[in-house]
Amino acid sequence: NQTYDVSKWEKAALACRNAIDTCHLANFELFHFSPGIVEVTNPEIITQMSIRNSVCESDPFINREVVWSDPNSTTNSLAENSWPTVETRVSVANDMFSIPLNIVEMFYTSNGVPIDEDREWEESGNYNDRYSVKKATEDDKYNISVGYETLALNLNRETRFYANLTFDGNLWYGYGKYDCENQWVIMSKSGQTNGIYFGFRHNVTGYSAKKFNHYRNSYSGTDYTIIGSPFPVIRLADLYLLCSEALNEAYGPSQEAYKWIDLVRERAGLEGVKTSWAKYAKSAYQNKPTTQDGFREIIRHERLIELANEGQRYWEIRRWKKGIETWNNQQIEGLDPTQSETEMYYRVRILFGRQFARKDYLWPIRDRSILTNPNLDQNPGW
Repeated sequence: NQTYDVSKWEKAALACRNAIDTCHLANFELFHFSPGIVEVTNPEIITQMSIRNSVCESDPFINREVVWSDPNSTTNSLAENSWPTVETRVSVANDMFSIPLNIVEMFYTSNGVPIDEDREWEESGNYNDRYSVKKATEDDKYNISVGYETLALNLNRETRFYANLTFDGNLWYGYGKYDCENQWVIMSKSGQTNGIYFGFRHNVTGYSAKKFNHYRNSYSGTDYTIIGSPFPVIRLADLYLLCSEALNEAYGPSQEAYKWIDLVRERAGLEGVKTSWAKYAKSAYQNKPTTQDGFREIIRHERLIELANEGQRYWEIRRWKKGIETWNNQQIEGLDPTQSETEMYYRVRILFGRQFARKDYLWPIRDRSILTNPNLDQNPGW
């Protein structure tokens, strides 16, 4: 139906409210990590683990966030293919789950706003210099090894950045190290521990996914023990963000619409949307959360961040009809893991280009089906 009907959004908002109420009655809640007696943490690590384990903690008595999961599809292979080598090579695990730079840039700054909208990043020159090499300082010590040379892009980012991604110089909590003052250092340049191993078994962008690796995955000699979990289909955070989206589309910005997205941001260690944009955004963006169009953009951005690496992005872009502007003539870029020298490793290279046309919103019907049933019409453009 090509005729816009706002009542559909009103029905969607009501359905989201009812779903959330039902979940709350069943004691579902956003996951918050509780460290064990041998685990030395701090607020930064607790927030990271709350984000990571909201996905990969399979015990329903511990993790009450996953509303629906698929027991026939586990996260094991994702963990295997996004596992960095920190000490001894393990044949089953390969750091091949490569994250392109447009996703790396997608996460917020530590202020909770996009990197190109952050006033501090603009005034300090940090945005324009984001691909320059800098040394991590004491301010970064729970995320990046102090003194390690890394991209400015990796510094002063929100906690979900460090909970979702790992990269050269990044610190990894777990794998037998449960002291936030003594984490594994990921070293990914050629010739280093997590550098290129052989053939195709290496990362091609310099960034890999961390979210599907349970922090209690462990080594045993040359073996690797994976704590797998059913793949999450819907988390409570997803429902909260869907509710904010539907409410905004139906009625525009409101306290209730802010409420649900702000609960997700609070778990991530961020201030609410109105506060964050008013305090930290450039003047042109400070009122962004107060308009329907601006708040829509914020909600969509928040969904892409919160649900990163969970198989949602492809379908979100399609349902928002943003395929052409997001994918057409867009280049997939990464760093250069074939290099051992810092400056060469951190140079940006183009891996391939993408094309997306209007016809790609619908897949082609195979010729055999049309020959079998001549009443079928091929989808437009094919």
